[in-house]
This record gives sequence, C-alpha cells and structure tokens, in this order.
Amino acid sequence: MKTQIKILTTFLTALAFLLLQSWATAQDTEMLCIHKTSPVTANPGEIITYIIEYSNVGTVEASNVVIKDYLPAANMYTYVGSSPAGTLVGNVLTWDKTNIPELESLGTGIRQITVQIRAGIPGDGITGSTTGYYMPADSNNIFNYTSIQSDATTPPIMGDTTNTFVHQYCGVQVNDASGVIKSATNTVLYYLMQVNNDGNIYDRFDLSVYNHSCNGHDYDPLNSRILDMSGNVITQTPWIGPNNTYQFLLELTAPTGSNPFHFSCHDLTAASVHCPGISDVGSSETEILGSPKYPLINISKIDSKDPVERGEEFTYTIFVFNSNDKYPAENFKLYETYDPNIEFVSAVPAPDAGYNNVWSFGTLGYGLDSAKTIVVTVRVIDSPICSGSITNTVECSYLNQSRYPTGTAVTTILGHPDLSVSKSLVTVPTPAVIGGDVYYTLKYKNVGNCVADNVVVKDFFDNAHLNPITLNGGVVSGGMIQWSLGTLNPGDSGQIVYSMKVDPTATFNPGVTLVRNYASIITPVPENEYNNNNAMAVFSITLLPDLQISKSEPDTLYAGESYTYSITVGNYGDHTASNVIIEDLLPSSLQFVSASDGGTFAFGTVSWPMIASIGVDESVTYTVTVIPLCSEIPSVTNVAKTSSFTLEITTENNVASATSVVADRTLPEIVCVPNQEVITNNACTYVVPNADWNAAASDNCGVESLGYSISGATTGSGSSLVGVAFNTGVSTVTWTVTDKSGNTSTCSFTVEVSNVELPVFVSCPDGSEFILSTDSGFNTYTHSGIAWDASASDNCGIDSLYYVLSGATTGSGSSLDGVAFNMGETDVVWTAVDLSGNEIQCSFTVIVNDNENPEFSFCLSGNNQSVNTDPGLNTYTQPDDSWDAIASDNNGIASLTYVLSGATTGSGESLAGVIFNLGTTTVTFTAVDSSGNEVQCIFDVIVSDNQNPEFSFCLTGNDQSVNTDLGASTYTQPDNSWDAIASDNDGIASLTYVLSGATSGSGTSLAGVSFNIGTTTVTFTAVDSSANEVQCVFDVIVTDNQNPEFSFCLTGNDQSVNTDLGANTYTQPDASWDALADDNDGNASLTYELSGATTGSGTTLEGVAFNIGITTVTFTAVDNSGNEEECIFDVIVSDNQNPEFSFCLSGNDQSVNTDLGANTYTQPDAGWDAIASDNDGIASLTYVLTGATTGSGESLGGVVFNLGTTTVTFTAVDSAGNEAVCVFDVTVSDNQNPEFSFCLTGNNQSVNTDPGFNTYTHPDNSWDAIAGDNDGIASLTYVLSGATTGSGTSLSGVVFNIGTTTVTYSAVDSTGNEEQCIFDVIVTDNQDPEFSFCLAGNDQIVSTDPGADNYIHPDNSWDAIAGDNDGIASLTYGLSGATSGSGTSLEGVVFHLGTTYVVWTATDLSGNITLCEFEVLVVDNEAPVITCPPAQNYCSVDAIDIGNATATDNVYVISISNNAPSVFPIGTTVVTWTATDAQGNSSTCEQIIVVTQISSVYAGGDVEFCEGTPMYKIEDATASDYASLHWSVLQGEGYFDDASLINATYFPPAGESGEVVLKLTAYSNGTCPNTSDMIKLEIDVKPVLTADKPEAICSGDETGLMVSGADAYQWSPGGMTGSYVLVSPNETTEYTVVGISKAGCLDTIQITQVVKPSPFVELAASATDVYYGDEVFLQASGADYYSWNLDNMFGDHGSIIVTENTIVEVTGEAGNGCHGSDTVEIRILGYHALKIPEGFSPNADGIHDRFDIIGIEAFPSNWLKVYNRWGSLVFESSGYHNEWDGFSNSKLLKGSVKLPEGTYYYILDLGDGTELLCGSVYISR
Repeated sequence: MKTQIKILTTFLTALAFLLLQSWATAQDTEMLCIHKTSPVTANPGEIITYIIEYSNVGTVEASNVVIKDYLPAANMYTYVGSSPAGTLVGNVLTWDKTNIPELESLGTGIRQITVQIRAGIPGDGITGSTTGYYMPADSNNIFNYTSIQSDATTPPIMGDTTNTFVHQYCGVQVNDASGVIKSATNTVLYYLMQVNNDGNIYDRFDLSVYNHSCNGHDYDPLNSRILDMSGNVITQTPWIGPNNTYQFLLELTAPTGSNPFHFSCHDLTAASVHCPGISDVGSSETEILGSPKYPLINISKIDSKDPVERGEEFTYTIFVFNSNDKYPAENFKLYETYDPNIEFVSAVPAPDAGYNNVWSFGTLGYGLDSAKTIVVTVRVIDSPICSGSITNTVECSYLNQSRYPTGTAVTTILGHPDLSVSKSLVTVPTPAVIGGDVYYTLKYKNVGNCVADNVVVKDFFDNAHLNPITLNGGVVSGGMIQWSLGTLNPGDSGQIVYSMKVDPTATFNPGVTLVRNYASIITPVPENEYNNNNAMAVFSITLLPDLQISKSEPDTLYAGESYTYSITVGNYGDHTASNVIIEDLLPSSLQFVSASDGGTFAFGTVSWPMIASIGVDESVTYTVTVIPLCSEIPSVTNVAKTSSFTLEITTENNVASATSVVADRTLPEIVCVPNQEVITNNACTYVVPNADWNAAASDNCGVESLGYSISGATTGSGSSLVGVAFNTGVSTVTWTVTDKSGNTSTCSFTVEVSNVELPVFVSCPDGSEFILSTDSGFNTYTHSGIAWDASASDNCGIDSLYYVLSGATTGSGSSLDGVAFNMGETDVVWTAVDLSGNEIQCSFTVIVNDNENPEFSFCLSGNNQSVNTDPGLNTYTQPDDSWDAIASDNNGIASLTYVLSGATTGSGESLAGVIFNLGTTTVTFTAVDSSGNEVQCIFDVIVSDNQNPEFSFCLTGNDQSVNTDLGASTYTQPDNSWDAIASDNDGIASLTYVLSGATSGSGTSLAGVSFNIGTTTVTFTAVDSSANEVQCVFDVIVTDNQNPEFSFCLTGNDQSVNTDLGANTYTQPDASWDALADDNDGNASLTYELSGATTGSGTTLEGVAFNIGITTVTFTAVDNSGNEEECIFDVIVSDNQNPEFSFCLSGNDQSVNTDLGANTYTQPDAGWDAIASDNDGIASLTYVLTGATTGSGESLGGVVFNLGTTTVTFTAVDSAGNEAVCVFDVTVSDNQNPEFSFCLTGNNQSVNTDPGFNTYTHPDNSWDAIAGDNDGIASLTYVLSGATTGSGTSLSGVVFNIGTTTVTYSAVDSTGNEEQCIFDVIVTDNQDPEFSFCLAGNDQIVSTDPGADNYIHPDNSWDAIAGDNDGIASLTYGLSGATSGSGTSLEGVVFHLGTTYVVWTATDLSGNITLCEFEVLVVDNEAPVITCPPAQNYCSVDAIDIGNATATDNVYVISISNNAPSVFPIGTTVVTWTATDAQGNSSTCEQIIVVTQISSVYAGGDVEFCEGTPMYKIEDATASDYASLHWSVLQGEGYFDDASLINATYFPPAGESGEVVLKLTAYSNGTCPNTSDMIKLEIDVKPVLTADKPEAICSGDETGLMVSGADAYQWSPGGMTGSYVLVSPNETTEYTVVGISKAGCLDTIQITQVVKPSPFVELAASATDVYYGDEVFLQASGADYYSWNLDNMFGDHGSIIVTENTIVEVTGEAGNGCHGSDTVEIRILGYHALKIPEGFSPNADGIHDRFDIIGIEAFPSNWLKVYNRWGSLVFESSGYHNEWDGFSNSKLLKGSVKLPEGTYYYILDLGDGTELLCGSVYISR
C-alpha cells in the first residue's frame, strides 16, 4: 500500500506541475502557489511558529500580491509577531504591497507568524489558515484553508490547512512557611499560606481546613477561618495563571480555656476546580503557651517560585505578627540575610534609608491590623552553573525579649541552555544553474543561561540534486551532514560555512525545481524552548524555453499599393518549445492578400498551423502580403505574437510590432460654377441663398478640407458660400480642396453685383402739426432733443440728410435740437439723399403760443412749520417776514396775498407779527400775473405746548422696606407720607398711582393701602391738560419676619425611658411627644429629625423605635416666608447595669510640674490608665480631658497636659451602652505670662462717621480685649494715639476722630508678667452728594442740523445741578458712544449721529461720588438723491448690462439696489433703483429696458430612406418670431418646390445617394440676428445581390451557399439568415434569398442546389464481444467501391485479430461519386473492454450528463478517485456505477459542490488485482 501511495503522490506532483506549466504558458499570466506548515503539538503558554512558503510559477510578474492568514480564534492564542511584520486586524494577518516586493516569474518568498498558546483553552485542535490573493480581498474563508488568487486565477486556488494539538494538564502545590507558631490563650494567630498552580492552564482551587491532633501531643481544638491578605473570608482562590501563585492567611483562634503546652495541627487542602481529583495538602502546627509575659512573634517566609532560572526575578513574602494580646514588641526590626546567589531588586514597603535589608516598625501590636507584610523582589545572579539552591533567612529584634524567631526559605536553582540556528545561502552564479556552486552559512548560538553539552548540528540536504564539496569538518551520511560542536557556554556562538554543487547529472524536470536544505541544532540537556532549533534555505533551478519573435516591413507605404513583410520566431531558451502558435494581428485598415506556409486570415488575424516543436536555437520565418487603406495614414502598426504550451523563461519577447509611414500621392479633384451676375438686396449686398455656388470635390482617401477665398469688391473666406453677402462690384471666388495627405487643387469664378434701390425714411413726423408754449421766462420755444429729427436708411447708405425752415422761423441744418422757434407758424421740410443721388422729402408744422403762469421763487409749500407756544403763553407770534412767499412772472405780478384758516383766521400780505393760536393754521399765498394766470402756495403752522408737569415730592430711588403688621401677613400704610406731589404751568389734569408686583391696584393716595408680602412697584403718573406726563417710580418691600410659634413642645423636658421588655429599643406608643405650632402666615411644614443614638425623620413620633442612648429630637416649623423655629429635646434610653473599675485614681489627684524646657507635662507610661471589667464585656474604655487640657483617648501614656488643672474622666461603656465614670485631676503649674483670649490684634476696625457728624462713637464693649492667666489678671487697660488720644479700661462710648487711631491694650498678671495687644480704628466719611436737577431717565431725541450730519446743543438746559452737606468739589460730564468728550457744560457740544451716553459726576470734598445718566439720540431724516442709468434696447440673445445708478446723501449712502430680474422677459421692463442711506432713508428712480425676441428655428430630425424615393416632405420643422423663412441645399443635387414654406418638399434627382444636407434660415425682426438649423437626409444605395452557382452534392452531405451585396439576408426555405449558410437537402432545392440594406432597402435572388442520391452501406461482423487475440470476420454491402479504417483491408470483406477495443468503419462509394459508411464496435472482455470517456457535459441536456465508463458493471469491486488540478480529492466512489454528475462529494469541500469547468484526473482500481488505471477527464459546462 505504501508503494501505491508513493506512486500516486509522485504521479500527482508531476501532474500538478505539468498542469501549472502548460496552463500558465497557454494563459500567458502569473500563477501563484502557497504552502503552510506548523507544529503538530504544543502546550498552553508555548510559542509556536507558522511558516508560509509562496511562489509565482507563471510566466509574468505578479504585482500587488496580498497574503492573508486567518489565525485561530483569539481566545486560543496571543499574537506575538510576524516576520516580516504584517498588519493584524481582528484575527486576520495581512501582508500587502508595502512589504511584499513585486513577485517575478518563478520568484519565491517565506513569511513567518509567531503566536503563544493561551493557558486554559480546551484540549482540541488549533487551526490556522492562509490566503494570498490580489487586492482587494474578495471574501473571508469560513473553511479555514489556505488559498491564493490572481487576476488570472478565479476562483482562488485552495491551499493548506494546518492543525496543532494542544496538551493541557492541571497541578497544584500548597506551601506553608510558618513552622510551629506559638500562641497565647484566648488570642488569634495567622499562618501565611501559598497555592502554586503547577499546571499549564489557568485554574482556581477550593480551600478547606481539617483540625486534628499532632503526633501524640496533647491536643486542643482551635477555630479556623481562611482569609485573603486584606482579612476577607474566602473559600476559593481566584483564577491563577500557569506557574503562578496566590497567597492567603489561615486564621486560628485559641479560645479561653485552652491549655498551655497543648498542640493543634491543621491540614489545608487546595483542590483544582478545572480538574477534579487534583489537589495538595499543606500542614501547620500551633503550640499554646498559656499567658506568657512577653511578645509572641511569629515570622513566615515563602518564595513565589521554586525552582527558579538563572537571571530570573522572583519574590519573597515575609509575614510577621504578634499573637500575644498583652505584650506588644517595642522597637521592632526585621533583618534580611541574602544568599550569595541572589541580588536585591526592590521591596514593598521600602527598607530603611541606606539599607536594602533592614525594616524598622516601631511597636508591633497584637492581631491582624498590626501584622506586617513585606514583599522583597530579588534576581538570581547569572552563572554557567545550571543548578544549585538559595537559602534566604529573615531575623528580627525588639526590646522586651532576648530570643528572636527567624524565617527561612530554600529555593532550588535550575538553568537551561537555549540553542538557536539560522541558515543562508549564496549561489554562484546567481541565479543558480545546473553544475553551479551553492555556499551555505550556518550560524549558531547558546542564548540560554546554562551550559549545553554534546551539541550537534545536522543539515538535511537534497542529495538527489546536490553533491557536497567542502564540509568544514562535517561528516556526510546519505542526505545528512553532521557537525559535533561539543560544549557551548551561555552566549557562545559560531558559524559553519560549507559548499555544494548542483549535480550536472541529476534529472531536472522542465520548469522550476525547488531545492531545500533543513538544518537543526540539538543537545541532550533540556532547553527552555525549541522553536529556534531549526532553519531552512531554498533556491530554484529553472529549465524553460524562450521564444522570441521579430518582424520586418518597409519604412514607407502608399495607400492602395500592396507590400510583403516577414515574421521570424526563434527559441533561445534551454528547452524545446512544443505546440508553438504564431499569429499576426492585422488592423482593420490593412487589407489581407496572402500568407506563406498555409497561413489563413479570419476575424482580423493571420494564423498558421500549430508547430509541433521548435528546438533550442531553431527558428521559422513566414511572410504576409497586405494592402494599406487610406485609414492607415499617417502610420500603421502591425503586431505579431507567439506562444507555446510549454512554460517559458519569459513571455515579454513573445510579441513584436512594426510601424511604417503610410502616405497618399494622388491629387484631389475639384469643379467650380461659371461666372455670376446679380443685383443687390435691401442690404446693398447680394446674399447667396443656397449651395449652388459651392465647389464639388473628391479624393481617393477622402477630402480633409474644402474652402474658398474672396478677393476684389468683397473679401473673406470659409467653407460654404451659403449666406455670404457680396458687395457691389466684381469679386473673385477661389475654391481650394485639400485631401488628408495635404495634396491640393483649386478652381475659381467671378461675381458682379449691381444696386438700383432708393432711400427710405425710417422716422419723420410727416404732415404733423405741433402746437407749443413759449419756454418759461421767454417768448420763444427752443426745441430740445432729436424727436423731430428725421432718420433715413438706404440699402447702400445715405449721402446727406438736412432740413429747411420757413414762415415765423427761417433757417436750415441737420438737427432741430436747440433751434429757437418764434411765436407763430413755422414749416419744416426734411430731405434725404442716398449715395446714388436718389432723394426723398417729408414736412410738418410748428405753432408757438404763450400761456405761462407766475412762479414762486420762495414758498414754504410742503414745509409745514412746527413751533411751541411762547414762554408763559398759549400762542405763538411770528417775529418777522421769513414765512412770506416771493413770486415772479415773465409778464409781471399783479398781486401776492395770504389767507389764514383753521386754528387762526385772517388775511394780508405779510405774516410778520401775526399771532397763531394753539393747533394747526393753514396759510394760503396766491400770486396773480397781468394776464390773469395765478398760482398758489400752501403750508401749515402747527403750535404746540410741550412743557411737562414736575414732581415737587416723590420717593423715586428711595425704596421703602417695611415688615408685616404684627399678627398679620400684610403692611398697611398709615398716612399719605408716600404720596407724590406735582405741578404744571397749564395745570395738572390728574395725579394717580398704579401698584404692580406683590400688590396690585391703583388710586390717588397710598394712605390706608395694604401691601402684600414681597416687592410692590408704585408708579405715580402726573398728566397736564395737554397730555404731557411724567412718572415717579419706587418699590415697597414687605417682609414677614415673624417666626412660627410652638403651642406645644417638650423643649427642656427631655424624656428618659428604659428599653422595652425583651428589646434593645424603646417604641413611642402615641403622638404625645409630637410638637404643635402655628404662624401668622400659616405653617408650610412641621417635621422632626432624629440624631444621636437613633437617626431618621418624619412628621409624628408615634411608633418610632429609639435605640439605646441619647437621641436628640429636633422639631422644625417653617412658614411660607421661610421663617423657621426649632423645638429640641432628648430621648434617653437607658440600660441600668454599669461596668466596674478594678483600678482607678479617683480621689487620688496628681500634681506635677511642667517638663523641663516645655510648658506642658507628658505622662511617660500607662500608670494612670484605669482598668475596668463588665459582666457583658467592655465595649470601650476611654478618657476625656477637661479643664486646662482637653482631649480623649484610650491610654494616658504619652498624653501632653497643659498648665492648670485638668480633669481626667475615664468612662467604661459596656456593649449595652451602660457606663461607669472614674474622675481625678491633674494639676500642672508654671510661671507663664498672661494670654489674650480675645484681642483685635491684626484686625483693624474700619467705620464710618455717625450721621451728621465727623466723628464715630463706639456704642459697646465689643472692641475690649479679654485676657487670662494661669494665676489671674491684675490689670487690663488701653492707651489711644494718633487721630484720637486718651486711655481707660473700656472703649464703650469713646469718640473717635476721622483718621487712624492706634489702640494699645496691656494685660498684667499678679506676678507682674505683661502682654500687649495693638490694633487700629479707621474712621471714614461716606456721605454722597445729591442732584437737585438732572435728566436721568429723560433721554433726549433730536434731529441732525439742516445740511449736517450732527446736532449742536444750543444752551445749558441739559446741564445737571448738585449739592452736598460738605460742599461740591467738582461737577463734570463724560460722553461715550456716538460722541466722546468731557467738560462742565453741554452748551455748544456737537453730538454725532447715533446714541451718546451722558454721565454727570458730582464729587464732594471727601471724594464721595454720585452719578446721573441719560442718553442723547441724534437721528438723520434726510433722504438720498438718486440718478438712474439711461434706458436700453437689446435682442433676446444679447448679454444685458443695465449699468449703475448713482446717489448722494448728507451723511453717506450705504446701498444702491434694483429689482431687475435675473432674466429679462421679452418686451419692456421697468427697473426700479433704490438708494438707502445709513439711517434707512431711501429714494427711488426708474429705468426702461426693452428686449426684442430673435427668431428660432428647428429644421426637423435627420432621416434615412432608400435610393429611388421620388420626394421627401419635411413634416416636423418649426420656427417662431421670424420675418421670413428660406430653405437651401447645402449638400446634394435636388431642389425644393417652395423654399419659403416651413414644411417644404425636397425632390432628389434620379440616382442620388449618400448624405444630403438641407438648411432652414429664419430671418429675425428688426436688427436682431438671423437663426438657422440643418437636417441630414441619408439616401441609402439599393442593394444588388450576386451569388455563384453551387456544385451538386450527395444526399446527406452538407454544403455552403454564399450571397453578397446587402447587409442582412433571409433565406427560404429554412428560415436561415446571413450571407453564408450551411444546407444538407435530401433532394434538389431552390432557395430564395432576400437582401436587406441597413436602411431597409431590398433585393431578391434565387439559388438552386442540385442533390445526387448516396448509397446505403451496411457492415456485418462475425462477433462483437471477444477475447484478446480472437479473429473477427467482416462483410460490407450496398456500394460499388469500399475503403476501410484498417490496414490490409480491401474490397467488401476481410478479417482482423483483436488486441484492443476497436471501432471498424467502412466507407462505400457509388458510381455517381457519392459515399455512405457504417461502423461496428468490437470490445475485448476484461479491463481491456472498458471505454473511459475523455470528457462529459453535466448541463442537464440529457446528453453525456454523467461520467459513463462503458463496461464498468463487470467490475463491482472497483473504486474511483478524482482529483482537481491541484491534487485535491473532489470525488470518490467504492463500487462506481456511472453516478458522477460533476458534483463533489469530498469532505474537503464540505458536501456536494458543483465543480467548475476544467480538467480533472482520475485513478480507477478495478478491484481484480490488475494495475491502476489513471487518466484525465474534462468537464464542459
């Protein structure tokens, strides 16, 4: 079986290579391969490496190669790295073009991936996959396989899948480093324990303790718990990583009654959770010593790892505690003694300063809280010695003991070598060749920490292709070389260089052979890891042909002339090229003529029969003859290519091209019309209406251009004369035609144009009569403008245009603009003369009359006058004649008078001294001339009263703050003291107030008004008879300051109760303790809060449970204003059993002196501490210090006592809260100076003078110092200095002057010791000045002065007035905003536009300041003056530019805008322009825009029809906005029936074909341009069918029939199409063919096919199923002559000896030359009888849908396996019975998958002991 597998593997390998080679060659593309390997097994935590090899066995370079590796699931590994580095996203690792170079043909590469197996994963396989493909990636691969693809490989090629099995195991070890721990009775002790996870996965461990006797010792049971290092109870460890540890404590309690010198042992078990049944036990032993009089120090020490490696860091944990609760260890220290094999790294906590092994802890008390844990990190020193041990001991010392315990840990040292090897090679030459040399370099090193003995390096080489040359001491054995290196110390390294020769006699297959070498390094000493113990090097040998093609042809070719070129293909590689194909790709414009050596032309390609082989350095040459067409000008490139079924070294030289210049040397032909004579049109020119004058031209390669030039009376050039305007006179037209090669021909003719048209008036008011008035102020009329000027036109231009005047006015000229017409009648005659002397006249009459009215040169019309009444009066008197109107007239003024109406009546000539009443008076001035013409001027005089009332009293700025009336929630104003008082020169109409805010209402007096709580705004308004008003505003603030009152509360009546029976609390049974409260404004809430022994809150105490102790109950009543009142009492719950003191100094007071050099006394020990006991245990025993010293604690040892008597109160409290008190005094005396308990030293006092005074009188003794002394104060006095002087004992009533006074207090005790206290009193005056007049709140709004952009204030009416009790130092203003500046008066100040902020500042002599603020707003009411641009006329196609308006303003214009549309409509548009100044004033003007529509035209859609159509009517042409239409023929020979009709009819002449171009022109109105459009008529040539007469055929034969002359063909009978059809009629048949052109033009032809009858031939055999070597007799019949497919068979019969399955065929011929045939299949029984097909087509058409092996049923024990071209199994069957339908059943492809089209390879075992049958089968879809 192994032999069969080897044969199969060899077969598949060779088969795959040949497939790759032939496929890549045939496709001429890249071909990528990929292979992946990995370790078979690994342990959790181990680092493993995947190796990926890839190569390109294709014929071209592969670019942008991307390799992807789909790593195992992330929870199974940790990614370490890759070489070279790839990019990891998720679990997909990618190498792309940034780190993969271009992969050349036959190039290879290697990638490595390193991952670490995670601990704790299940024990199943880890699978990685790799994918390489061209960017971008197409999809993820869910089947976990390797694949690679390229542009030429679809779908991707499936690669390898790797699998690594992970071994896992569990292990545990319990370490106890405590030894025998000694304990006192009734104490708690601790063991430091450690669990080591000795497995290779994460695990956690259940913990349990068993207490038992110790080796026959007396035994007392101890209570036990397991704690973590923070003291929390645990029953299980957390998750622990492989080879990691977890430390914890075993707590044991020696209860009261434990016997001295008894022992207790404890077994602690740690059991694996992950692997049940895996566990370990650690034991501990405790000795109970009773009640020793010294500390019981216990030290534990555990190492974190055992064994350890050289150079490795690990830790020691030291745990120290005192198990004697009576005796602490004083001045406790620890000392580490480090083994020589380790060195200190760090420790937590850090050692004492300057040490790395000493820790000082002071006093080491009892219990876990006082225990100490130290973690020391050390490093094992480097040494070549692999093994050893570390003994590390910790010692301690303390004051009250002479024997000290120690802790020791012993750690084993292990070391491992770590060998690494790498390998590289160099080939000579490069790349490698057969017979060349290969030089290898092996580099090795011991990177471990220990010696490696007996080191051996082995190299496994490919001895089928390599022969060793120099081995550098190596020994060869078969395909292996071995070097013995002996011993390698840590860090030792070296290299081995050796060489080999590529065996020139070895067999190398065509293509690429990869030659691999593997090296390994080993030692019998265990290593740290083995991943770096192997290395590989690879090179390749390539044997391939190399085809090269070349091509030759002439440098220059001429269109239409034939030429011949040659193609040569040679093999310049190192292997024969088989199945060579040569092709020549002809451009469509090269016409094929012939080819040598059987070359044929089809579908643009010249091809030759396949060449079986071209040997090394052999070549073949072919020739091709072609004719270049004109389309090849100026050059032609011809490409030839070759290919082979054999993989080549390169295909870059398999294509050759040759380029030749193509030229044309034939001149074009051109024809012109004869000379022409015409007359002008209305434009003084002659416009060519059609294409009749265009020249006709042609060329063998096509016309490149056809154009004309005009000289003489007309000049110009172009390509068509249609629409060209010829001037009067003689012009010469020269046409020039140029073909595509630049060849030219010309022709010419003349055009003579004559003119006979007369001028025409365009505008003239012919026959009109104009009646006009004289100009203002004159007795004549002067005409302005050109409206009366005549305008004329002429097709050839106007020579002169003038007028002549007669009648009242005489004269002549060319324009009437500015002509003065006298009064009366004047005749005007205009005359127009053209350049030819033709003239025309028009005339009209002008009559001038005088009817002019007078004019006012001054009048206030439209300018009403607004004035105020004169001071103290209700009228206004006009002081002068400035309001009087002034008028004039060309004929003199007869009268000028006024009339008054409205508020004032009267009339006269002048308004000076007229008295105007309040209101509006209309003034009408009338001017009348001597002719009775009159004109009026009207304006109004408006007299107003603008004096506002004034408040003589108001509380503005003086808000009133009051409290609610007693017992009420409001405040009632008792009188009218808050009422405002106002007056006015015209009387007060009303004085009222309005209330808003907390209170609302209105009235005239506030007396008796009730104000609600909160802020009420009072607004007084005074209004005079003219509706002028002024307001006064102030606030009334009402505050509720009355607190709620309790009607019942237990304040001062604490409640003492005992706990309820059987409970430790007291529950209040009812609401009798609840407080009751009320308030003037109602209670918002009444709640309680408990503090002290009991906490909580609520509204009733009923049902509340009070804890033992004092609970403070606080009831809080809060009203709606937030005023609140509290009621507080205590509830005391007592337990009546008190503790008892066994020792106390009560009654034994202690008197001591202060310590030397200090003012205190420090108690040195606990000799004064009380000792107490209680039947229920003492919860606490504490002291409180009162008197000279205060404080609290548990022991007086170290307490610092102050001078004087300190009362020490010891309180013992049991667990129920009962307590006993022990009191005694400690008296401390000394000679200290007095001390101030209160003094303002450093706290100077700043005060203001009393109201109305310049001094300050201190009202009380709050500034008096207070001093104390341990021996009493003898005196305490002050002295004043500075601004005030004096002395005394109290500052109450002392008067301080303005300025700074220094106060010095002196305290003297009875011993004469003295202390001083000093501070300053600073008195300041802070009364501000007051304004008696200011415009605050009365902003001023004014307009700019006429013609200016500012306002100048005329007087001091805006100036403020102020006073002060101490005098005004200064009164100034400051301006900001629109205007800036400062001064003392606003008279003459210039205010700018906008808002100016005026701030008046009054300053008194003490620097106090009062401000008054108001605003001055200056506005601009003058509008800008705007001027529009002139009116414009445009055509609809013109770009419209309306111009820009201009504007001016007294300030400045900020914008000029218009409402012009984005697109102007046809017709007249009025554009409104608007100018706006900075203040928003605006003015407008209008502009007229006129747009005239140009014509539009559409000639219709292009059409196509057949030659011979008599006419074509244009149905779909459209036009609009035109004056007239005209059709013209631009290209063609036909004509129109009526060229002015839009739907004209075109008549083509007989035989016209090709492209006809027609043009439709629409002439626009006015001066706008004309428009035109063209239509193309494609007249197709009618097809003419031709066919050769076919030769006769035999019945059953197939023949081809061909017809030509059309674009498409329809055959009948048969319904066939195409110019060439295959037919096989059984009798003579006539076929009718209809030929159709692209335009649908038809022609018909008949073809007759003659058919001769064929003979019916039969073949008979004596047997068809025979054995090997049997003779079979054959007999033919039915024909006259016979031929056989067998040798030595003649005539109609014969026989054969059968040695293989044979199909016998005989062909018979009749006398008419027709043939017939028959076959017989003769099969050999046995495997020779099998018929295995070479392919099948599983496409469900019922034909060859399965892989049918004829005769397979004779071998029921057969098995069949089918592989794809990559050697992957895709189908297998045992007992195959022709069921394979092209689908896969392989496990590799996960079930039934439809296999792609292609070649597959089978192995068939018939099961009868005969040889295996192998072959290929092709699936065609």
